[in-house]
Amino acid sequence: MKKVVLIVAISSVVLSLQAAPVVSGGEGLVRILDARNQGLYAWTVGASFAGDDHGAEHMFDADIRTWENSVFRLFGSWVPFESLEFNAAWGLGYSYPQISGGAMPSFGFWDLELGAKYIWPLEFWTVGLDARAFLPIRSSFFDPGVFGGSVRVLATRETEIFTTHLNLGGLLREKAGVLLGAGAELRYDFFNPYIELTAEVFADSFPVRLTPGVRILTDIGISLFYAADFGLTPDARSIDLEGGEYVNQISVGLAYSPVPQIVRRKALLLVRVRDASTGEPVAAQVTIADHYPGVFVIGLSGERVLDVQNGRYKVTVSTPGYTPQTYTLNFTPRRLALLEVELEPDRTGAHLIVKTVDRQTGGAIPGVSVSVAAITLATDEVGETHFSLPPGSYTIDARAPGYLPQKEAVLVSASIPLAVTISMLRSDARIRISGIYFPSGSAVIPASSYPAIDEAVRVLQGNPDICIEIQGHTDSQGSAEANLLLSQRRAEAVRGYLIRAHGIPAGRLLARGYGESMPVVSNDTEAGRARNRRVELVVLH
Repeated sequence: MKKVVLIVAISSVVLSLQAAPVVSGGEGLVRILDARNQGLYAWTVGASFAGDDHGAEHMFDADIRTWENSVFRLFGSWVPFESLEFNAAWGLGYSYPQISGGAMPSFGFWDLELGAKYIWPLEFWTVGLDARAFLPIRSSFFDPGVFGGSVRVLATRETEIFTTHLNLGGLLREKAGVLLGAGAELRYDFFNPYIELTAEVFADSFPVRLTPGVRILTDIGISLFYAADFGLTPDARSIDLEGGEYVNQISVGLAYSPVPQIVRRKALLLVRVRDASTGEPVAAQVTIADHYPGVFVIGLSGERVLDVQNGRYKVTVSTPGYTPQTYTLNFTPRRLALLEVELEPDRTGAHLIVKTVDRQTGGAIPGVSVSVAAITLATDEVGETHFSLPPGSYTIDARAPGYLPQKEAVLVSASIPLAVTISMLRSDARIRISGIYFPSGSAVIPASSYPAIDEAVRVLQGNPDICIEIQGHTDSQGSAEANLLLSQRRAEAVRGYLIRAHGIPAGRLLARGYGESMPVVSNDTEAGRARNRRVELVVLH
Protein backbone atom coordinates (compact mmCIF):
# COMPACT_ATOMS: atom_id res chain seq x y z
CA MET A 1 0.00 0.00 0.00
CA LYS A 2 1.24 3.46 -0.83
CA LYS A 3 1.94 5.64 2.11
CA VAL A 4 3.14 9.19 2.45
CA VAL A 5 3.73 11.00 5.70
CA LEU A 6 4.50 14.71 5.72
CA ILE A 7 5.95 16.03 8.96
CA VAL A 8 6.89 19.65 9.45
CA ALA A 9 9.42 20.44 12.18
CA ILE A 10 11.53 23.41 13.19
CA SER A 11 15.02 23.07 11.76
CA SER A 12 18.17 25.16 11.86
CA VAL A 13 18.49 25.72 8.12
CA VAL A 14 21.77 27.42 7.34
CA LEU A 15 21.71 30.86 5.72
CA SER A 16 24.34 31.19 3.05
CA LEU A 17 25.49 34.80 3.27
CA GLN A 18 27.86 36.48 0.93
CA ALA A 19 30.83 38.26 2.48
CA ALA A 20 29.70 41.85 3.13
CA PRO A 21 31.62 45.10 2.54
CA VAL A 22 33.82 46.77 5.16
CA VAL A 23 34.65 50.47 5.30
CA SER A 24 38.23 50.01 4.10
CA GLY A 25 37.08 48.27 0.90
CA GLY A 26 36.54 44.59 0.30
CA GLU A 27 34.80 42.36 2.85
CA GLY A 28 34.92 42.12 6.62
CA LEU A 29 33.63 43.64 9.84
CA VAL A 30 35.13 46.98 10.97
CA ARG A 31 38.90 46.55 11.28
CA ILE A 32 38.74 42.80 10.73
CA LEU A 33 39.01 41.63 7.11
CA ASP A 34 37.23 38.60 5.65
CA ALA A 35 39.41 36.05 3.83
CA ARG A 36 36.60 35.45 1.29
CA ASN A 37 35.41 37.59 -1.57
CA GLN A 38 32.00 38.04 -3.18
CA GLY A 39 32.74 35.95 -6.26
CA LEU A 40 34.12 36.40 -9.74
CA TYR A 41 33.47 39.85 -11.30
CA ALA A 42 31.61 41.09 -8.21
CA TRP A 43 32.14 44.71 -7.22
CA THR A 44 31.19 46.91 -4.27
CA VAL A 45 30.99 50.66 -3.67
CA GLY A 46 30.09 52.47 -0.48
CA ALA A 47 30.56 55.38 1.88
CA SER A 48 31.09 55.61 5.64
CA PHE A 49 31.38 58.15 8.37
CA ALA A 50 33.70 57.29 11.28
CA GLY A 51 34.02 59.18 14.54
CA ASP A 52 37.62 58.10 14.82
CA ASP A 53 39.78 55.65 12.87
CA HIS A 54 37.48 52.74 12.11
CA GLY A 55 38.84 50.71 9.23
CA ALA A 56 41.76 53.13 8.81
CA GLU A 57 44.59 51.88 10.98
CA HIS A 58 46.97 54.31 9.31
CA MET A 59 45.36 57.31 11.09
CA PHE A 60 47.29 58.04 14.25
CA ASP A 61 46.46 61.32 15.95
CA ALA A 62 47.37 60.38 19.49
CA ASP A 63 46.42 63.72 21.07
CA ILE A 64 42.96 63.98 19.52
CA ARG A 65 40.23 62.17 21.45
CA THR A 66 36.99 63.92 20.57
CA TRP A 67 34.11 63.21 18.25
CA GLU A 68 35.20 66.12 16.06
CA ASN A 69 38.08 63.95 14.82
CA SER A 70 35.96 62.40 12.07
CA VAL A 71 36.39 61.19 8.52
CA PHE A 72 34.07 60.60 5.59
CA ARG A 73 35.32 57.81 3.36
CA LEU A 74 34.51 56.36 -0.04
CA PHE A 75 35.47 52.74 -0.64
CA GLY A 76 35.09 49.98 -3.18
CA SER A 77 36.33 46.58 -4.35
CA TRP A 78 36.40 44.44 -7.50
CA VAL A 79 37.09 40.72 -8.09
CA PRO A 80 38.55 40.31 -11.62
CA PHE A 81 39.75 36.76 -10.91
CA GLU A 82 38.28 34.04 -8.70
CA SER A 83 41.08 34.31 -6.13
CA LEU A 84 42.14 37.96 -6.50
CA GLU A 85 40.38 41.08 -5.26
CA PHE A 86 41.40 44.73 -5.56
CA ASN A 87 40.12 47.32 -3.09
CA ALA A 88 40.46 51.02 -2.39
CA ALA A 89 39.37 53.59 0.21
CA TRP A 90 39.68 57.37 0.09
CA GLY A 91 39.26 59.73 3.01
CA LEU A 92 37.37 62.35 1.09
CA GLY A 93 36.74 64.73 3.98
CA TYR A 94 38.43 65.07 7.34
CA SER A 95 37.40 67.38 10.19
CA TYR A 96 40.41 68.37 12.24
CA PRO A 97 39.33 69.79 15.65
CA GLN A 98 40.51 72.82 17.51
CA ILE A 99 43.55 71.86 19.58
CA SER A 100 45.16 75.04 20.82
CA GLY A 101 45.54 78.74 20.02
CA GLY A 102 41.88 79.15 19.08
CA ALA A 103 42.35 77.76 15.55
CA MET A 104 39.14 76.67 13.90
CA PRO A 105 38.68 73.08 12.71
CA SER A 106 39.91 72.52 9.18
CA PHE A 107 38.55 70.38 6.40
CA GLY A 108 40.63 68.68 3.75
CA PHE A 109 41.67 65.45 2.03
CA TRP A 110 43.07 62.38 3.75
CA ASP A 111 45.09 59.40 2.50
CA LEU A 112 44.29 57.11 -0.40
CA GLU A 113 44.39 53.44 0.53
CA LEU A 114 44.95 50.85 -2.23
CA GLY A 115 45.05 47.11 -1.67
CA ALA A 116 44.78 43.61 -3.05
CA LYS A 117 43.73 40.30 -1.51
CA TYR A 118 44.54 36.78 -2.70
CA ILE A 119 42.53 33.87 -1.29
CA TRP A 120 42.95 30.07 -1.06
CA PRO A 121 39.71 28.17 -0.30
CA LEU A 122 40.49 25.07 1.79
CA GLU A 123 38.23 22.27 3.05
CA PHE A 124 37.10 24.01 6.25
CA TRP A 125 38.78 27.41 6.10
CA THR A 126 39.39 30.09 3.53
CA VAL A 127 42.80 31.72 3.94
CA GLY A 128 44.05 34.87 2.29
CA LEU A 129 46.84 37.41 2.06
CA ASP A 130 45.90 41.11 2.11
CA ALA A 131 48.34 43.92 1.28
CA ARG A 132 47.54 47.65 1.49
CA ALA A 133 49.46 50.78 0.51
CA PHE A 134 48.74 54.20 2.07
CA LEU A 135 49.41 57.06 -0.32
CA PRO A 136 49.58 60.59 1.20
CA ILE A 137 47.47 62.99 -0.85
CA ARG A 138 46.20 65.07 2.07
CA SER A 139 45.79 68.85 1.82
CA SER A 140 48.05 71.52 3.27
CA PHE A 141 45.88 71.71 6.38
CA PHE A 142 47.70 68.59 7.62
CA ASP A 143 51.24 67.59 8.32
CA PRO A 144 53.32 66.38 5.37
CA GLY A 145 52.25 62.88 4.48
CA VAL A 146 54.33 59.74 4.51
CA PHE A 147 53.93 56.53 2.63
CA GLY A 148 52.97 53.37 4.49
CA GLY A 149 51.14 50.10 4.24
CA SER A 150 50.02 46.92 5.91
CA VAL A 151 50.23 43.19 5.24
CA ARG A 152 47.88 40.68 6.84
CA VAL A 153 47.29 36.95 6.77
CA LEU A 154 43.55 36.22 6.91
CA ALA A 155 41.54 33.14 7.82
CA THR A 156 37.75 32.69 7.72
CA ARG A 157 35.63 29.70 8.62
CA GLU A 158 31.88 29.44 8.07
CA THR A 159 29.83 27.06 10.24
CA GLU A 160 26.11 26.49 10.59
CA ILE A 161 25.47 29.64 12.67
CA PHE A 162 28.71 31.57 13.06
CA THR A 163 31.41 32.85 10.76
CA THR A 164 34.81 33.28 12.42
CA HIS A 165 37.59 35.58 11.19
CA LEU A 166 41.26 35.71 12.24
CA ASN A 167 43.75 38.40 11.16
CA LEU A 168 47.50 38.65 11.78
CA GLY A 169 49.80 41.15 10.15
CA GLY A 170 51.99 44.18 10.36
CA LEU A 171 51.68 47.95 9.94
CA LEU A 172 54.50 49.37 7.84
CA ARG A 173 55.19 53.09 8.24
CA GLU A 174 56.98 55.49 10.59
CA LYS A 175 55.30 53.88 13.57
CA ALA A 176 55.50 50.18 12.70
CA GLY A 177 53.56 47.60 14.63
CA VAL A 178 51.80 44.25 14.66
CA LEU A 179 48.07 43.97 13.86
CA LEU A 180 46.04 41.29 15.67
CA GLY A 181 42.34 40.59 15.43
CA ALA A 182 39.53 38.08 15.72
CA GLY A 183 35.86 38.47 14.93
CA ALA A 184 32.64 36.48 14.79
CA GLU A 185 29.35 36.98 12.94
CA LEU A 186 25.93 35.61 13.76
CA ARG A 187 23.88 35.13 10.60
CA TYR A 188 20.18 35.82 10.15
CA ASP A 189 18.10 36.70 7.09
CA PHE A 190 18.34 40.50 7.19
CA PHE A 191 20.12 41.05 10.49
CA ASN A 192 23.83 40.30 10.84
CA PRO A 193 25.27 41.17 14.30
CA TYR A 194 29.02 40.79 14.83
CA ILE A 195 31.78 41.51 17.31
CA GLU A 196 35.51 41.88 16.92
CA LEU A 197 38.53 42.13 19.19
CA THR A 198 41.54 43.96 17.74
CA ALA A 199 44.92 45.05 19.01
CA GLU A 200 47.88 46.99 17.66
CA VAL A 201 51.25 46.14 19.15
CA PHE A 202 53.72 49.06 19.06
CA ALA A 203 56.99 49.63 20.83
CA ASP A 204 55.41 52.12 23.26
CA SER A 205 51.72 51.14 23.33
CA PHE A 206 49.27 48.30 23.06
CA PRO A 207 45.77 49.58 22.20
CA VAL A 208 43.05 46.91 22.44
CA ARG A 209 39.48 47.49 21.27
CA LEU A 210 36.27 45.51 21.52
CA THR A 211 33.94 46.53 18.70
CA PRO A 212 30.37 45.21 18.44
CA GLY A 213 28.34 46.07 15.38
CA VAL A 214 25.43 45.14 13.21
CA ARG A 215 24.84 44.93 9.48
CA ILE A 216 21.38 45.28 7.93
CA LEU A 217 21.17 43.34 4.66
CA THR A 218 18.79 43.50 1.73
CA ASP A 219 18.17 41.27 -1.24
CA ILE A 220 18.74 44.15 -3.70
CA GLY A 221 22.44 44.45 -2.89
CA ILE A 222 22.31 47.32 -0.35
CA SER A 223 23.73 46.91 3.15
CA LEU A 224 23.85 49.32 6.12
CA PHE A 225 26.26 48.95 9.00
CA TYR A 226 26.88 50.43 12.44
CA ALA A 227 29.66 49.73 14.95
CA ALA A 228 30.95 51.19 18.23
CA ASP A 229 34.39 50.95 19.85
CA PHE A 230 35.01 50.09 23.49
CA GLY A 231 38.63 50.61 24.45
CA LEU A 232 40.02 47.94 26.76
CA THR A 233 43.32 49.76 27.37
CA PRO A 234 43.95 53.44 28.19
CA ASP A 235 45.65 54.03 24.83
CA ALA A 236 42.72 52.64 22.82
CA ARG A 237 41.19 56.14 22.48
CA SER A 238 37.79 55.46 23.97
CA ILE A 239 38.13 58.01 26.81
CA ASP A 240 38.68 61.76 26.69
CA LEU A 241 41.71 61.93 29.00
CA GLU A 242 41.43 65.69 29.57
CA GLY A 243 37.77 65.82 30.58
CA GLY A 244 37.44 62.27 31.83
CA GLU A 245 34.30 61.90 29.77
CA TYR A 246 33.58 58.55 28.11
CA VAL A 247 33.36 58.92 24.34
CA ASN A 248 31.66 56.32 22.11
CA GLN A 249 33.67 55.93 18.92
CA ILE A 250 31.21 54.92 16.20
CA SER A 251 31.12 54.11 12.49
CA VAL A 252 28.11 54.14 10.20
CA GLY A 253 27.96 53.42 6.50
CA LEU A 254 26.16 52.29 3.39
CA ALA A 255 27.35 49.90 0.66
CA TYR A 256 26.02 48.52 -2.60
CA SER A 257 26.93 45.44 -4.60
CA PRO A 258 25.02 43.84 -7.49
CA VAL A 259 25.62 40.53 -5.69
CA PRO A 260 22.57 40.02 -3.45
CA GLN A 261 23.57 40.22 0.20
CA ILE A 262 20.93 37.66 1.12
CA VAL A 263 20.50 34.13 -0.12
CA ARG A 264 17.17 33.39 1.48
CA ARG A 265 16.87 30.52 3.89
CA LYS A 266 15.99 27.29 2.22
CA ALA A 267 13.80 24.49 3.43
CA LEU A 268 14.92 20.90 3.88
CA LEU A 269 13.18 17.82 2.51
CA LEU A 270 14.09 14.43 3.96
CA VAL A 271 13.03 11.69 1.53
CA ARG A 272 12.86 8.03 2.54
CA VAL A 273 12.01 5.45 -0.13
CA ARG A 274 11.11 1.82 0.62
CA ASP A 275 9.83 -1.18 -1.31
CA ALA A 276 6.15 -1.54 -0.37
CA SER A 277 6.42 -5.36 -0.43
CA THR A 278 9.68 -5.96 1.42
CA GLY A 279 10.27 -2.72 3.32
CA GLU A 280 13.82 -2.62 1.97
CA PRO A 281 15.44 0.72 0.94
CA VAL A 282 15.14 1.55 -2.76
CA ALA A 283 17.45 3.74 -4.82
CA ALA A 284 15.29 6.29 -6.61
CA GLN A 285 15.09 9.59 -8.45
CA VAL A 286 13.24 12.60 -7.04
CA THR A 287 11.95 15.11 -9.58
CA ILE A 288 10.61 18.50 -8.41
CA ALA A 289 8.68 20.36 -11.11
CA ASP A 290 9.57 24.06 -11.73
CA HIS A 291 12.43 23.85 -9.23
CA TYR A 292 16.18 24.32 -9.64
CA PRO A 293 17.82 21.90 -9.44
CA GLY A 294 14.93 19.76 -10.58
CA VAL A 295 16.35 16.24 -10.22
CA PHE A 296 17.91 14.58 -7.17
CA VAL A 297 19.27 11.02 -6.94
CA ILE A 298 18.80 8.88 -3.84
CA GLY A 299 21.39 6.13 -3.36
CA LEU A 300 21.29 2.61 -1.96
CA SER A 301 20.34 3.83 1.54
CA GLY A 302 16.99 4.97 0.14
CA GLU A 303 17.31 8.19 2.11
CA ARG A 304 18.57 11.71 1.46
CA VAL A 305 18.15 15.26 2.78
CA LEU A 306 17.49 17.76 -0.04
CA ASP A 307 17.96 21.55 -0.01
CA VAL A 308 14.80 22.93 -1.58
CA GLN A 309 13.42 26.37 -2.37
CA ASN A 310 10.45 27.78 -0.53
CA GLY A 311 7.02 27.34 -2.09
CA ARG A 312 4.53 24.78 -3.36
CA TYR A 313 5.87 22.09 -5.72
CA LYS A 314 4.95 18.77 -7.32
CA VAL A 315 7.37 16.03 -6.25
CA THR A 316 7.67 12.74 -8.17
CA VAL A 317 9.56 9.72 -6.83
CA SER A 318 10.44 7.10 -9.45
CA THR A 319 12.79 4.23 -10.19
CA PRO A 320 12.81 1.46 -12.83
CA GLY A 321 10.68 -1.51 -11.84
CA TYR A 322 8.31 0.50 -9.64
CA THR A 323 5.21 2.62 -10.19
CA PRO A 324 6.11 6.34 -9.86
CA GLN A 325 4.42 8.36 -7.08
CA THR A 326 3.64 12.09 -7.28
CA TYR A 327 2.82 14.44 -4.37
CA THR A 328 2.13 18.16 -3.95
CA LEU A 329 4.14 19.61 -1.05
CA ASN A 330 4.63 23.01 0.59
CA PHE A 331 8.20 23.92 1.61
CA THR A 332 8.56 26.51 4.37
CA PRO A 333 11.76 28.35 5.46
CA ARG A 334 13.41 27.01 8.62
CA ARG A 335 11.29 23.87 8.48
CA LEU A 336 12.08 20.27 7.68
CA ALA A 337 9.65 18.22 5.58
CA LEU A 338 9.82 14.43 5.85
CA LEU A 339 8.51 12.47 2.85
CA GLU A 340 8.21 8.71 3.36
CA VAL A 341 7.34 6.82 0.19
CA GLU A 342 6.54 3.14 -0.25
CA LEU A 343 6.87 2.26 -3.92
CA GLU A 344 4.83 -0.58 -5.40
CA PRO A 345 6.71 -2.91 -7.79
CA ASP A 346 5.55 -2.56 -11.39
CA ARG A 347 3.92 -5.94 -12.03
CA THR A 348 3.61 -5.20 -15.75
CA GLY A 349 7.38 -4.95 -16.29
CA ALA A 350 9.98 -7.46 -17.42
CA HIS A 351 11.85 -9.81 -15.10
CA LEU A 352 15.65 -10.02 -15.14
CA ILE A 353 17.63 -12.65 -13.22
CA VAL A 354 21.36 -12.02 -12.83
CA LYS A 355 23.73 -14.72 -11.58
CA THR A 356 27.40 -14.02 -10.87
CA VAL A 357 30.05 -16.76 -11.06
CA ASP A 358 33.83 -16.96 -10.87
CA ARG A 359 35.16 -17.18 -14.44
CA GLN A 360 37.89 -19.69 -13.49
CA THR A 361 36.14 -21.90 -10.94
CA GLY A 362 32.53 -21.54 -12.06
CA GLY A 363 31.42 -21.11 -8.44
CA ALA A 364 28.72 -18.65 -7.40
CA ILE A 365 29.83 -15.28 -5.99
CA PRO A 366 27.56 -13.92 -3.24
CA GLY A 367 27.48 -10.24 -2.24
CA VAL A 368 28.18 -8.85 -5.70
CA SER A 369 26.83 -5.33 -6.20
CA VAL A 370 24.75 -5.49 -9.40
CA SER A 371 23.43 -2.24 -10.90
CA VAL A 372 20.80 -1.99 -13.62
CA ALA A 373 19.57 1.53 -14.48
CA ALA A 374 19.21 3.31 -11.13
CA ILE A 375 18.69 0.09 -9.13
CA THR A 376 21.58 -1.56 -7.29
CA LEU A 377 21.07 -4.90 -5.54
CA ALA A 378 23.41 -7.49 -3.98
CA THR A 379 23.51 -11.15 -5.03
CA ASP A 380 22.35 -13.74 -2.49
CA GLU A 381 24.21 -16.81 -1.23
CA VAL A 382 23.79 -18.60 -4.57
CA GLY A 383 25.04 -15.57 -6.50
CA GLU A 384 21.64 -14.44 -7.81
CA THR A 385 19.57 -11.27 -7.72
CA HIS A 386 16.28 -10.34 -9.41
CA PHE A 387 15.11 -7.13 -11.10
CA SER A 388 11.65 -5.99 -12.21
CA LEU A 389 12.12 -3.51 -15.04
CA PRO A 390 10.17 -1.86 -17.83
CA PRO A 391 10.92 -3.57 -21.15
CA GLY A 392 13.96 -2.16 -22.88
CA SER A 393 17.75 -2.21 -23.24
CA TYR A 394 19.92 -2.10 -20.13
CA THR A 395 23.56 -2.42 -19.08
CA ILE A 396 24.35 -4.73 -16.18
CA ASP A 397 27.25 -3.47 -14.04
CA ALA A 398 28.59 -6.06 -11.57
CA ARG A 399 31.23 -5.18 -8.98
CA ALA A 400 32.71 -7.11 -6.06
CA PRO A 401 35.84 -6.79 -3.89
CA GLY A 402 38.69 -8.83 -5.35
CA TYR A 403 37.14 -8.98 -8.84
CA LEU A 404 37.40 -6.85 -11.95
CA PRO A 405 34.21 -4.87 -12.75
CA GLN A 406 32.08 -6.60 -15.37
CA LYS A 407 29.51 -5.00 -17.71
CA GLU A 408 27.07 -6.63 -20.08
CA ALA A 409 24.32 -5.20 -22.30
CA VAL A 410 20.94 -6.98 -22.28
CA LEU A 411 17.49 -6.57 -23.84
CA VAL A 412 14.54 -7.53 -21.64
CA SER A 413 10.93 -8.01 -22.73
CA ALA A 414 7.68 -8.23 -20.81
CA SER A 415 6.77 -11.68 -22.07
CA ILE A 416 9.84 -13.78 -21.21
CA PRO A 417 11.98 -13.58 -18.03
CA LEU A 418 15.65 -13.17 -18.91
CA ALA A 419 18.41 -15.00 -17.01
CA VAL A 420 21.96 -13.69 -17.44
CA THR A 421 25.15 -15.20 -16.03
CA ILE A 422 28.00 -12.78 -15.37
CA SER A 423 31.41 -14.45 -15.30
CA MET A 424 33.72 -12.36 -13.16
CA LEU A 425 37.49 -12.42 -13.25
CA ARG A 426 39.50 -12.14 -10.07
CA SER A 427 41.67 -9.01 -10.00
CA ASP A 428 44.80 -11.08 -9.33
CA ALA A 429 44.03 -13.86 -11.83
CA ARG A 430 45.85 -14.70 -15.05
CA ILE A 431 43.60 -16.51 -17.51
CA ARG A 432 44.50 -18.10 -20.83
CA ILE A 433 42.08 -18.34 -23.76
CA SER A 434 42.95 -21.20 -26.11
CA GLY A 435 41.30 -22.76 -29.15
CA ILE A 436 42.75 -20.50 -31.87
CA TYR A 437 44.57 -22.82 -34.31
CA PHE A 438 46.16 -22.31 -37.75
CA PRO A 439 47.00 -24.47 -40.74
CA SER A 440 50.67 -25.29 -41.18
CA GLY A 441 52.69 -22.33 -42.43
CA SER A 442 49.64 -20.01 -42.46
CA ALA A 443 48.72 -16.81 -40.53
CA VAL A 444 45.11 -16.75 -41.81
CA ILE A 445 42.56 -17.21 -39.02
CA PRO A 446 40.37 -20.25 -39.75
CA ALA A 447 36.60 -20.04 -39.15
CA SER A 448 36.83 -22.68 -36.40
CA SER A 449 38.90 -20.27 -34.27
CA TYR A 450 36.39 -17.41 -34.12
CA PRO A 451 34.40 -18.74 -31.12
CA ALA A 452 37.55 -18.59 -29.00
CA ILE A 453 38.32 -15.08 -30.23
CA ASP A 454 34.75 -14.02 -29.42
CA GLU A 455 35.30 -15.25 -25.87
CA ALA A 456 38.26 -12.87 -25.67
CA VAL A 457 36.02 -10.07 -26.96
CA ARG A 458 33.54 -10.69 -24.13
CA VAL A 459 36.34 -10.54 -21.57
CA LEU A 460 37.69 -7.29 -23.00
CA GLN A 461 34.30 -5.60 -23.36
CA GLY A 462 33.16 -6.66 -19.92
CA ASN A 463 36.41 -5.54 -18.29
CA PRO A 464 37.38 -2.24 -19.92
CA ASP A 465 40.39 -1.72 -17.65
CA ILE A 466 42.34 -4.88 -18.54
CA CYS A 467 44.90 -5.55 -21.29
CA ILE A 468 45.80 -8.83 -22.96
CA GLU A 469 48.89 -10.30 -24.57
CA ILE A 470 48.20 -12.13 -27.83
CA GLN A 471 50.79 -14.93 -27.92
CA GLY A 472 51.57 -16.54 -31.28
CA HIS A 473 53.09 -20.07 -31.48
CA THR A 474 54.21 -22.58 -34.15
CA ASP A 475 55.18 -26.22 -34.42
CA SER A 476 58.81 -27.24 -34.94
CA GLN A 477 58.65 -27.59 -38.73
CA GLY A 478 61.06 -25.19 -40.42
CA SER A 479 63.82 -22.99 -38.99
CA ALA A 480 63.53 -21.28 -35.63
CA GLU A 481 63.89 -17.84 -37.26
CA ALA A 482 61.09 -18.49 -39.74
CA ASN A 483 58.85 -19.88 -37.01
CA LEU A 484 59.42 -16.79 -34.86
CA LEU A 485 58.31 -14.52 -37.72
CA LEU A 486 55.29 -16.75 -38.46
CA SER A 487 54.19 -16.71 -34.82
CA GLN A 488 54.40 -12.90 -34.79
CA ARG A 489 52.24 -12.72 -37.95
CA ARG A 490 49.64 -14.99 -36.33
CA ALA A 491 49.52 -12.80 -33.21
CA GLU A 492 49.23 -9.66 -35.36
CA ALA A 493 46.39 -11.23 -37.38
CA VAL A 494 44.32 -11.83 -34.24
CA ARG A 495 45.15 -8.36 -32.91
CA GLY A 496 44.06 -6.73 -36.18
CA TYR A 497 40.77 -8.66 -36.16
CA LEU A 498 39.97 -7.52 -32.60
CA ILE A 499 40.65 -3.90 -33.52
CA ARG A 500 38.84 -3.83 -36.88
CA ALA A 501 35.87 -6.11 -36.19
CA HIS A 502 35.16 -5.30 -32.54
CA GLY A 503 36.64 -1.84 -31.95
CA ILE A 504 38.95 -2.92 -29.13
CA PRO A 505 41.45 -0.07 -28.47
CA ALA A 506 44.87 -0.94 -29.85
CA GLY A 507 46.55 0.13 -26.62
CA ARG A 508 44.91 -2.76 -24.78
CA LEU A 509 46.33 -5.41 -27.13
CA LEU A 510 49.97 -6.58 -27.15
CA ALA A 511 50.95 -9.00 -29.96
CA ARG A 512 54.04 -11.14 -29.42
CA GLY A 513 55.39 -14.18 -31.26
CA TYR A 514 57.14 -16.99 -29.38
CA GLY A 515 57.94 -19.27 -32.34
CA GLU A 516 58.37 -22.94 -31.47
CA SER A 517 59.72 -22.27 -27.96
CA MET A 518 56.51 -23.02 -26.01
CA PRO A 519 54.87 -26.25 -27.29
CA VAL A 520 51.92 -27.62 -25.32
CA VAL A 521 52.48 -31.20 -26.57
CA SER A 522 55.16 -33.10 -28.45
CA ASN A 523 55.80 -32.19 -32.10
CA ASP A 524 56.47 -35.84 -33.00
CA THR A 525 52.98 -36.40 -34.43
CA GLU A 526 50.79 -34.41 -36.82
CA ALA A 527 48.09 -34.12 -34.17
CA GLY A 528 50.61 -32.71 -31.70
CA ARG A 529 51.95 -30.23 -34.24
CA ALA A 530 48.39 -29.05 -35.04
CA ARG A 531 47.79 -28.24 -31.37
CA ASN A 532 51.06 -26.29 -31.18
CA ARG A 533 50.12 -24.10 -34.20
CA ARG A 534 48.04 -21.74 -32.10
CA VAL A 535 47.43 -18.29 -30.62
CA GLU A 536 46.66 -17.85 -26.92
CA LEU A 537 45.33 -14.73 -25.20
CA VAL A 538 46.63 -14.02 -21.70
CA VAL A 539 45.05 -11.37 -19.47
CA LEU A 540 47.74 -9.00 -18.17
CA HIS A 541 45.54 -6.52 -16.21
